Amino acid sequence: MMSRISHVFLALFLGLAVSTSAQAQQGRIVLHSDRVLDGLGQQLQDRDVVVQAGRIVEIVSGGQGRGDVRYDLTGTTLLPGLIDTHVHINWHFDRANGRTHSGQVEETDQEAVLYAAQNAWETLLGGVTTVQSLGSPIDVPLREFVNDGRIPGSRVLTSISPVTAGTGGPDDIRRHVDAMADAGADVIKIFASASIRDGGTPTLTQDQLNAACGEARARGLRSLVHAYDPESVRRVVEAGCTGVEHGALLDLPTLKLMAERGVYFDPNIDLVYRNYIENTEHFIGVGNYTE
Repeated sequence: MMSRISHVFLALFLGLAVSTSAQAQQGRIVLHSDRVLDGLGQQLQDRDVVVQAGRIVEIVSGGQGRGDVRYDLTGTTLLPGLIDTHVHINWHFDRANGRTHSGQVEETDQEAVLYAAQNAWETLLGGVTTVQSLGSPIDVPLREFVNDGRIPGSRVLTSISPVTAGTGGPDDIRRHVDAMADAGADVIKIFASASIRDGGTPTLTQDQLNAACGEARARGLRSLVHAYDPESVRRVVEAGCTGVEHGALLDLPTLKLMAERGVYFDPNIDLVYRNYIENTEHFIGVGNYTE
């Protein structure tokens, strides 16, 4: 017998499948379910969910939905697709040795994009319909092929290529942000501190961060900043950046400062470390991955 959670994701997947069909055909799809979680905190009973062009257009009482195709999902729970705000959709374990890919095993461009496509498909099967990939140039064709309905996968928002200490001074950083915006980036990713495996200390000056986040804002893009310790995050706040990623070494005063300035916090406090712990053998000995 399927568990309740299995019913939930079965219904979600079926909804996605017909949504993809609807997007291709521009028709209206009606999904009927006993229970609908509306994403706003309500649990609705006996509802028809109407989908058109891949989007939910209305939720009405059972039997009231009108469309070109109707699916009876009695016994399931429907909910909106999940959004994962921080992924690297192209990251993978190499087939040759099972280790996290770091360039030690050579791969072709074709293999690299196939790994990304596989991840997008498996992410979709997990109930995540949109990912924010921070980021890789591979994300761009993947995003377009998913958007065009050519391959199945989660919708992709991408930063393409990040701002790092190696990008250069403030003027170089502004040019980089402009180049990413022109290339179709949905968001700007910035590395303002070292990896937590290297202490998480600042890697960008205040002037560099001001340039990165200021130019992103001028181009109408959000700026999401990899930062771990209080000093690097205080600089992020002063620069008016949109959000902090990771932040595992933060203290309470810095968190309060972020809240006062309206800077979002995306801590990734479970999944990143769980991945390392549950897949230790795939990481240890690669680069700065140590016990």
